[in-house]
Amino acid sequence: MSTLNISSTSDDVEIKDLLKKYYVYALVDTDNISSSGIFYIGKGTANRAEAHGKEALRLEKLKTEEDEQEGSEKLKKIAAIRKAGKEPLVRVLARFDTEPEAFAAEAILIQCVYGRLQDSGQLTNIVLGHNSRHIRHRGNFDEIPRLDVPKTTRLVKGEYTAATLENLRKNNVWEKAEEAVEQLRTMIAADSRLNNHISIADPSIAEKRYVCAVVNFGEPDVILRLQFTPTGLITNLRAATEGTKAGCAHFSERLGSVDLEPANKKCSYGWLPGWVNKPLKFNDFNLALARITEAYNKFNDKPTPAS
Repeated sequence: MSTLNISSTSDDVEIKDLLKKYYVYALVDTDNISSSGIFYIGKGTANRAEAHGKEALRLEKLKTEEDEQEGSEKLKKIAAIRKAGKEPLVRVLARFDTEPEAFAAEAILIQCVYGRLQDSGQLTNIVLGHNSRHIRHRGNFDEIPRLDVPKTTRLVKGEYTAATLENLRKNNVWEKAEEAVEQLRTMIAADSRLNNHISIADPSIAEKRYVCAVVNFGEPDVILRLQFTPTGLITNLRAATEGTKAGCAHFSERLGSVDLEPANKKCSYGWLPGWVNKPLKFNDFNLALARITEAYNKFNDKPTPAS
């Protein structure tokens, strides 16, 4: 980021504007420096875009951090460019004053303009971007709910009080839960270590007050529950069969087998170390996936490689 620079060596004063903090950038194939050569779109601050090539090089060896979930296709592309003795061209496409503006531009470019490889587009991105449910897919001109016409209102069978429903509506919790589940499913499907081992159910109602999504990772007695509230996302280990003495007993026994303990006397839920009183943001998809992977590893005899 540039800094304000005022030179007083002459009567003329030179002033350089500060760069806007948030930006959207592209990685471009150096053999095709054009819009058709763009193979990745990202959002960043500070030196994120400039450091991307070095970060990708580390990821090729370590397979760590958030870009691991952007999939091997991006890394293969970067490796091919480097094999030819070159580096991907990194260019900032736009800068913004606020993060929501940058998120919006990133999502539109990924989903509507360039498209991902799996959507017959050209980008190696896996995650679609924030609020992607409200962005038209590239090349799709059908009438779409949420865009051209209102989406049918979800039927709620009276489990909530009117005040709770209004709070959820006002904070758009259902929509945030549905987007989070969609993004996490996409990321799991793109990870060969997790695909076919972990599934996430559609959001539903739990305890008459929460919007939740159940994550099943192959345990008959333990599930992970993504619990969406007006302020964020809570992750809990829960008894697969709640509300029964047998279910809670099996849950407690299974936790004990991996050196964990239930968090309440009813033995109906528990946490992994580091989860207590540490809720996530709705859009912390990478952190949410990290917790899902952590839970899977904890109960799996053959855990995924450490990330």
